[in-house]
Amino acid sequence: MSELQEFASRDEAELQAAFPPDPNSPTRTALRKAFRDCFLMLISAVDGSPSSQLTPQNVLQVFKELKALTGWVCDATSKDDWKRLRTLTADKLSKDDWTYSAITDLLKAANIGKRGHPVTDARDLAIKAYDLRLKSPPTSWPKITKQLCRCGQHEHTLKCQERIRIAALELGKLLKGWGIVVVH
Repeated sequence: MSELQEFASRDEAELQAAFPPDPNSPTRTALRKAFRDCFLMLISAVDGSPSSQLTPQNVLQVFKELKALTGWVCDATSKDDWKRLRTLTADKLSKDDWTYSAITDLLKAANIGKRGHPVTDARDLAIKAYDLRLKSPPTSWPKITKQLCRCGQHEHTLKCQERIRIAALELGKLLKGWGIVVVH
C-alpha cells in the first residue's frame, strides 16, 4: 500500500468517525458521500491510474471540488493533513513527469487557508433549512425561520427569513452544480 493510499484509508476512517451517516439529514449525508467519493477519486487518479490517463486539468478539477466540499462537511480536517496530502500528491506527480507549472497550479488550488469569518454555522443552518424544504409537503419559510433562526429576537423579520432562504437556495445550486442528488 502506498503512502497516499495509507493516508486515504486513515482519513476515511477519521471521516467515518467524525461524520457518521445522519438519518435526520439527507443533505449532510449526501455531501459527506460526495466528499468521500471525490477524495477517493483523487487518490486513485494520483496513485492508481497510469500516467497517460492523468491530466493536470482533471486532477486540478478534483482538487478544487474536494476543497469546496471540505468547507461543507469536514471542519475537523486539519491543515497538517491537507499539507501532507498536497505534498504527497505533488511528489507523485513530479515522478510522473508533470510540469512544474501544472504542479504549482494544483498546489495553489489545494491551498486551504483561513480567510474571513468562519462559515460553519451558516452552512449548518443552510443544510438544516434545505432538509426541511425537502419534506413532503415542504415546510414553509416562516416556520423554518422560527425553528432555525438564532438572531435572538422574539419576532423574526423578513430579513431573518430571507437570510435562511437564500442560504438554502444557494446550497441547492451548489448541490446541483456538483451533481449531488439528495433524496428524502
